[in-house]
Amino acid sequence: MHSLFRTSLFAALVCSTSIVQASQCPSTNTIAAPADFVWTFQSTPEPHYVGTLVCDQYTFVTDSGDTLTTRAYGQDLGGNVNLSIPGPTIRMTPGNKYVLRYENRLPYQAPSPEHNVLKDADISNLHTHGLHISGETPGDDVTRFFEGGFGGDFVYDISADHMGGTYWYHAHHHGSTFLQVST
Repeated sequence: MHSLFRTSLFAALVCSTSIVQASQCPSTNTIAAPADFVWTFQSTPEPHYVGTLVCDQYTFVTDSGDTLTTRAYGQDLGGNVNLSIPGPTIRMTPGNKYVLRYENRLPYQAPSPEHNVLKDADISNLHTHGLHISGETPGDDVTRFFEGGFGGDFVYDISADHMGGTYWYHAHHHGSTFLQVST
């Protein structure tokens, strides 16, 4: 109990002594707003919207001239994929059903059986924050994953009374979440 008290006190001291000064927003080297994800309406077998989200390698040159290869999201619009950081803005309307076709285009890598270690850099999946949907497959199941070269459908059945808001989506395969989200 004594060490718990010391940890709490340290955190309180850090918080109480931190002073944050606001600065002006930069006018150069800014991140552009991502494109809106485009849904296609399908009337059969039941009304729903469909779109394909791709996870792939993305290489760009920084302002300082360094080349960086990382992972990024983009939408496949008939074979044309525009990867971006951040990924496309995905808009959904309450009362509708959405089928998001997910394609992991990273290189194939067999999953590691290890636990609680950094692993599986090219294995990915998708997880949302704030959507009140099923946590089971094919919904927002964080235990489901796709090796490079594979993919599957995520089905988001948004209830008519779902509250509006801005939510976050990201890769969530255990062992590579930090790597894929932070790059």
